[in-house]
Amino acid sequence: LSRVLCVLPYAAFFIAVFSAYRLAKFNVDTRQTSTFIGLPTPANALFYETLEKSAGSFTIEDVKVPEKIGFVWEHSTQYKCMKATAFANPDNYESESWLISPDIDLTSVSSAYLTFEHAGGYFGTAANEATVWISKAGGDWEPLPIDKDNYPTSWAFIDAGNWDLKDYVGNVVKLGFKYCSTAKKAGTWEIRNVAVLSGSHEDVTVPEIDPTKTQW
Repeated sequence: LSRVLCVLPYAAFFIAVFSAYRLAKFNVDTRQTSTFIGLPTPANALFYETLEKSAGSFTIEDVKVPEKIGFVWEHSTQYKCMKATAFANPDNYESESWLISPDIDLTSVSSAYLTFEHAGGYFGTAANEATVWISKAGGDWEPLPIDKDNYPTSWAFIDAGNWDLKDYVGNVVKLGFKYCSTAKKAGTWEIRNVAVLSGSHEDVTVPEIDPTKTQW
């Protein structure tokens, strides 16, 4: 315990150091051209769930679940994410199920944004069947539209983009990942690394990268 207490005064310094290291990796990693991969800087993270080992602090609210399947959302130990589907080979089923975050406190920030990663396929129209919602405490659910270019078309996880939550700062909110399907089409939606960060993603300036420079 005494060793831990000795380190605590330097916590802010370590956060700054590792943030700088993360930015240095960003500069030379061709996979990170406009957004970061992985865990957000702790000082900026208002909420974060990897969903790698379980649903974490998320809860599931079923509206309509096929009797033959018995569930829609489940944790995938194979793919280390939360997965929703109402397909049971060879049949598709009508369903509606929500993966809902705990309360996320935005009362102490002036700006914030949401980001996550997802994969999936076999949708009829993904924009209608895999949607993201937000609600203020005691309020109604409101949609957060996903840009059509940020919908997955394969089982490779992609960045779903960034949502400016400026209309919700000063409030306590919940996030809802809503999965729907029909008897004609039941896609599969996989989600991981859900984060709400303070500030704006536009605050991050991406420096010019010299492709010939390999050391920093």
